[in-house]
Amino acid sequence: MINAAAYMEDALFVEYWGESVPPERRIARWLEKADALAQDWVPSQELFRDARS
Repeated sequence: MINAAAYMEDALFVEYWGESVPPERRIARWLEKADALAQDWVPSQELFRDARS
């Protein structure tokens, strides 16, 4: 997923997320979106911890 996020065309993020996200921010932005929707846990506390800078 990390590699896919880095190499996918920006147009896909604009289409599905409604915004342009630079490749180096895509995982972090996905986690922000997931955190906002999660109800019983906080995804950013458990997912992709090694991939974030």
